[in-house]
Amino acid sequence: MPIIWNNFQQELTAYLKGHQAKSEKDLSEWLADKYDSYIKLGKEQYGNGILSANKSVFEKYIYIALLDARRGKPLKDVAFKIATGVVLYWTTVKMKIEIPPPGAISVVTNIVTLPGIPIRFPIRNTQDSSVLAKSLILCFKTHAQTIQGVNTALVQPPTGPPVPTPFPWVGVH
Repeated sequence: MPIIWNNFQQELTAYLKGHQAKSEKDLSEWLADKYDSYIKLGKEQYGNGILSANKSVFEKYIYIALLDARRGKPLKDVAFKIATGVVLYWTTVKMKIEIPPPGAISVVTNIVTLPGIPIRFPIRNTQDSSVLAKSLILCFKTHAQTIQGVNTALVQPPTGPPVPTPFPWVGVH
């Protein structure tokens, strides 16, 4: 199942509009939980998704960014902290090894080699939470396309034992 970014954006907009977060901590926990649940729907090009990730590092960076925003720090710095948190999330990801690439008989490893590029996104001083949600989801979606990894799988040659072969991948969709 692909990542349904529009649903994530709708949930985020509703959460922000409803003022459901009681504190920066509440919002950082909610956003990290939602990102984690939605991104785990995605798969790399061979069909393998995320086995596990440490979302607490992302939650921490969101929290720090929100505190910085409350203290009046420049919004571009706030956005960069959130973008950095997304990249750090991906440094902790372990990918599944269930589906071998075409021509392979089994997967040996599947690792993230580049946790993506921090995507700067605009945060404007606005009361319209849908603008912030749209910008943030665009950041997440764009970032997911920059993640890279390598799937090492066994390929059976015409004679002899299976040979470990690297299969690079780009993006989580």
